[in-house]
Amino acid sequence: MDCRLNPAVTNSANGHRMRPLLALLVIVPLLGGCFERGQTVVVHGASGAVGVSLLQQLAPLGARAIGTASEQNFDAVRRCGGEPVAHGEGLEARLRELAPGGIDAAFDCVGTDQAIQTAFGVARPG
Repeated sequence: MDCRLNPAVTNSANGHRMRPLLALLVIVPLLGGCFERGQTVVVHGASGAVGVSLLQQLAPLGARAIGTASEQNFDAVRRCGGEPVAHGEGLEARLRELAPGGIDAAFDCVGTDQAIQTAFGVARPG
């Protein structure tokens, strides 16, 4: 699933109206049993509206959620059940340190090429 957001739309005057729909797009697959206890999931943009919703849904499933955010938003990521990691340069190395065996899935709630490339770089083989 790719929950890339178009900032020109979501940050517009009416963009707030899309957030519940975007959150629903994230929640439905989770409730459908796509994840198993113990899997590692990276949520890029974990402190945003969709990222927070994802973290809140992953925690009860027993998945380990690693959320990228700026350091000022680390507490918000923790409160929602995620393990924060700073986004930006060196992210792939930080993710490899946190998940040496790789990750099982990633959600890109930011929409950057770096987030996508990083997810592929740390994905578990298979």
